[in-house]
Amino acid sequence: EEIRLRRKEEIEALASFYGEDLIPSLEEDCGNNTVIPPEGPWFIKLISTAESTCTIANGKGVPILEVRLPPNYPLSGGESRGEVSGLPEPILHNTISYNFSYERKKSLVDE
Repeated sequence: EEIRLRRKEEIEALASFYGEDLIPSLEEDCGNNTVIPPEGPWFIKLISTAESTCTIANGKGVPILEVRLPPNYPLSGGESRGEVSGLPEPILHNTISYNFSYERKKSLVDE
């Protein structure tokens, strides 16, 4: 229960920073009434658009950062206890059509 509570707090912080660019999934519309699942993964549009959808099924969507969460995040420290990793895993989607350089992709993931 503590994990779920802390994740909800983190979602609130992300939502206050990213606003409508924090979205529930790769396939769903990006409306104001979307619920971000605490269990993750979490998705953040990297380029804001005036379009109401973030669907990437047609390959023409905006670049999106997916954040996959380990089971005990944010409570686990990860490597120090021999676990695989206690850190979220960042994954970029749909960046080819925007010609992001390797350095740009790396900086987006590192943020």
